[in-house]
Amino acid sequence: MGGERPKRGWARFGHMAIAVVLRVCGQNGLCVFAFRDSAVEGEWRLPSGLLEQGETLEMAVRRNLSYRMDVDSLAHLEQLQTSGMLDVGVGERIFATSYLGVAPWAAREEQLRSGGAWLSVNHLPKMAGDHAELVQSAADTLRAKISRTELGHALAPSEFTIAQLRDAYAAVLGYEVSSTNLQRVLQRRGQLETTGAIARPGAEGGRPARLYRFVSQAAMAGELSGALLSAS
Repeated sequence: MGGERPKRGWARFGHMAIAVVLRVCGQNGLCVFAFRDSAVEGEWRLPSGLLEQGETLEMAVRRNLSYRMDVDSLAHLEQLQTSGMLDVGVGERIFATSYLGVAPWAAREEQLRSGGAWLSVNHLPKMAGDHAELVQSAADTLRAKISRTELGHALAPSEFTIAQLRDAYAAVLGYEVSSTNLQRVLQRRGQLETTGAIARPGAEGGRPARLYRFVSQAAMAGELSGALLSAS
């Protein structure tokens, strides 16, 4: 019949799971975990791999991450986006689902394996395929969520000073944050409490700072972004 399409058989596809793990790295700001691509000199890539039989996507992400870093160091993991493309090399359609992972700023370098490194999100080297775009998408998601949800807890270790937390928020948001406003907002919403301990003084000395911790991971209602701007 004239309007009938020819049959080409059932579509075949594989499913790739990709991990975009972010962390605040001191003066380097917001960083992403990546490793050198052994197949292409000079390129970096995100941890990824095909979904195996019997696996969920999250299981696949964690499995592939475990080859490169200590998965237990992650404080948060969530699905980001799914896209599809035709792999002309094998004639199959490949779907790719990316996940956003967040590690606290105190994550140790020795938790990395197989040549992995933390790269500045703002100064990425050449990356494989669309991995640079996935990094920016993950950074945008983190930026939006720490302004309106509880996700900021994933940036921090179990104890921290307000100045450390302020610097972490500023690294993600891309603008200066007021320590006073940040502390007030989080404490008003029942998210922050003092540990009763004092941080060790730094090399420059100064007044001892109190240590704080997040109370829970319960969602915070309302927007944080307007309250966090640095006071002039």
